[in-house]
Amino acid sequence: MENSCRLCNSDNIVLLRHGVRDNSKIDVFKCKNCGLEFLSQTFQADKDFYSKGRMHSTYNVENWFKSTYADDFRRAEFLKNVLKNKNVLDFGTGNGGFLIQAGKYANNICGCDLDESLDEHYKKYDLNVKHNLSELGNISFDVITMFHVLEHIDNPELILEKLKEFLNYSGQLIIEVPNSEDALLTLYKSKAFEKFTYWSCHLYAYNCDNIKILLKKSGYKVKNIKFIQRYPYTNHVGWMKDKTGGGHKKYTCNKAINYVYEKFLQCAKKTDTILVTAVPI
Repeated sequence: MENSCRLCNSDNIVLLRHGVRDNSKIDVFKCKNCGLEFLSQTFQADKDFYSKGRMHSTYNVENWFKSTYADDFRRAEFLKNVLKNKNVLDFGTGNGGFLIQAGKYANNICGCDLDESLDEHYKKYDLNVKHNLSELGNISFDVITMFHVLEHIDNPELILEKLKEFLNYSGQLIIEVPNSEDALLTLYKSKAFEKFTYWSCHLYAYNCDNIKILLKKSGYKVKNIKFIQRYPYTNHVGWMKDKTGGGHKKYTCNKAINYVYEKFLQCAKKTDTILVTAVPI
């Protein structure tokens, strides 16, 4: 049993569930004070795990690259005014899809990712990706992005502090993470989705309140939090009706209904994703 929260140090900790989808021996705890959710162990997703490509070892890289296109395009289009003519670092760049999309607007863009198994893929698409922050030298950036990366990091405060050293005086840090207040978990209480969403690589689950605490501890001020629903209402229909994902592929989505549904989730802060913009202080 955990004794205290890893973020706010509160001793008001409860066991949320036994086991995650890929490891029955890992438990999930929740801090009743700040709402942070965290795993009972973190060593299963260490530096070696990522540098050797074990997270994506079963993936076909080209299929993975194609599957993230919609998100990569969405992110770059939403941020294009922020990225325009700027020097950009994408931390935890994965397959590099965002680098390609953001490269349409940025003055200079590079990635940083531990995964050395993707080197040939990066070469194929002529992507500038480093494997360690130390390889960046004395470069400073106007924008640093992290898309669905923070929840994988065992010591997020340390990494955020290191990234701050690479931001210029007016730079912005942009973070996208899954929202632990996702409607499927907190409104509909889908047991099937709960079983799916907790896994050994997601060491932490954040909401809009505790990510502010983390960023403040790391030397940042939050400028803005946007609530984003990546999946349409038909995905929720699938989880509730069929007890599995993929409903957005199975059921026809009405755009008008989906627009209203997204607005509802945004107002309720129950979207599946949050996008945070922060500046160093």
